[in-house]
Formats: sequence, C-alpha cells, structure tokens
Amino acid sequence: MRKLGYQDVIKDLATNSLRTFYLISGEEMFLVGRVLEAIEKAADLGAMVDFNRDVIYGSQFDLARFQESLSMLPMMSPRRLVVLRDAHQLKAKVLEELIEPLSDLEDTVTVVLHFSKVDQRTRFYKALAAKAMFIQLGTPYENEMPQWIQWIAKENGVSFDDQSVAYIHQYVGCGLLETESEIKKIAAYISPKNQATYADVRHVISSVRVHTIFAFTQAVGEKDLVASLYCLAQLLQNGESAVGIVAMVARHLRIIEAVADGQRSGLSTAQLASRAGIAPMFLKEYLAQSSAWSKARPKDALEVVLTTDRALKSSPVSSHIWLENMVLKLCGRGLQAPETFGR
Repeated sequence: MRKLGYQDVIKDLATNSLRTFYLISGEEMFLVGRVLEAIEKAADLGAMVDFNRDVIYGSQFDLARFQESLSMLPMMSPRRLVVLRDAHQLKAKVLEELIEPLSDLEDTVTVVLHFSKVDQRTRFYKALAAKAMFIQLGTPYENEMPQWIQWIAKENGVSFDDQSVAYIHQYVGCGLLETESEIKKIAAYISPKNQATYADVRHVISSVRVHTIFAFTQAVGEKDLVASLYCLAQLLQNGESAVGIVAMVARHLRIIEAVADGQRSGLSTAQLASRAGIAPMFLKEYLAQSSAWSKARPKDALEVVLTTDRALKSSPVSSHIWLENMVLKLCGRGLQAPETFGR
C-alpha cells in the first residue's frame, strides 16, 4: 500500500488520475475535510452531485446500502463517489464483510474510507493493503505549526508577524480546526484590513479560555494538585472539550520533556526553544517547570495522558472522572505506572 501525507495526496490528485480506493487514517479533521474536498473535486461529479455522491457514517452503517452505493452507475458524470466516514466505529466482523466488495471495484466509482486510526494488524487491512492508497493525516508537529498558521491565515486573507504566530501557537496548540476557527475570528475582527497586529490577536483569542488553559497546563507542569483541579473544573464548566484538554496537557508535557533533555545536553537558550518547538519568549516558564520532574517522569506522565485519551474515546465512564484521575496521577506524589491507571 502506498502511503501519502497531506501535501503528497494533494499533489497526487492534481497530477495523476483519481484512484478507485482511498484509505484515510487520522484524527485531524481539518486535514480530513480538505482531502475529501480535493478527492470530490478530482472526481468531477458534474451537475448531479447529490446523486453521484454518497456519504455514509459508521454509526449508521448498513451493509446492503453500502453495497448498493458501490454498484450504482453515475449520472452525467464519469464516476460516483462513496465515502464511509468514522469506519473505526465498525466491528472487525463487519469490516471483514467489506473485503469482497472492495476488492473488485468498478472504474466508475471511487471509494473513500476514513478511520481515526487504522489497525494494520487486522484481516481487513491485510486483505486490502495492496488495493488502496493509504493517506496518513496526523496532527502537525510543534515545529510545523508556524507554517500552518501562516498558510491558514493566507487562505483567510490575513497576515501575522512572528510574535502573533507564536501567540496563536502557544494558546491554541496544534489543532488545525481550532487554529482555523481563531484565525477566522481575527480576520473578521480586523476587516477590511488584512494585517493583524499582536494586540488584535491577543484581543480576539478568548481571554477566559487562554487564561484558564494557561493556568491549567502551568499548574500541571508545576505539579500543583489543588490549582490543577480548580482550573480543570473551570474548563469543564466553560464547555471545553475533554479530548482538547488532554491534547493541551500532552503538548505541555512534551515541551517540558524536550526542554529537560536539552538542558541535560547543554543546549543554548535558542537551541532549547528550537528543540521544544516554542518561541524563546515562552522558554522561561518551561525551564522553571522542568525542575519539578525527574528524568523519567515526563515520559511516564505522557503514558498516563495517552491512556486517558484512549479512555475518553472508548469508555462509557463520564469524561470528568477520567480527567480528574489523570490530574491526580500527574500531580499526586506517586505517579503510578500506566498499566495501573484507572483501576
């Protein structure tokens, strides 16, 4: 199976013929949405778009309907497009029932399956690996975010200086959907101007959210249990996404780990900031917080955070319970091994 990232698949769609089968893996819905738009554009569905496009969701999946969609002929177009979103919600047995129809697709249909993460150990994957183009759409790395911020800004007719980019990155994180949302707000705020100042950016990005997120991640970084639980309660009360909270904690801990490793390697201030993927003006706080963690602790803490993330996406237990347990593990005196988490 040929594997492509976002830029690769956009280039491939622009220069090569459309494939009959795409397998998308990734939770970054900004990129997933853009790739689906690009595939639909390349499919050239004509004036009868609604007839030539079927979008099916894993939560409402019906095998008979899916097979019918695959067999239908296009109307006034060279092909039809069938998209199965959230395919990770299907059980392994159901996925195995898709192997046969997906193994022999007609040239008049393009099929796209989207998973939050593809399990490459399954019979489904092994049977279809050679037939699909695999598209991997992960969350950008820290050092890639400044470019993404400027790219999204350009799309929305606005530009930022480096200080503004660093501020957006620091307080929004690496989520591209959230980044796009904040940039759209900034563009609307400064319209009809197109150059946003640092003051504009600070004004638009929610001061309540910024303060609480900053206070929460700082409290976790300092292992301040009381402050962490208080800020967590505020975030949940304000409707902050549980998965988003976990993502911000994971990002914060990765930066602390990178800073601590860099210090042990004797890196300069500029080198430390570069390794951690942050602006130098934010380095001081991470240097102070890194002293609260022993050499092994940040990695152990990240395992706890990842366990929480998996639990939030699969467990029926209320999200606030998982988040409170996470904070207790991270800020309590005894950080337990990940395998004991939640017991």
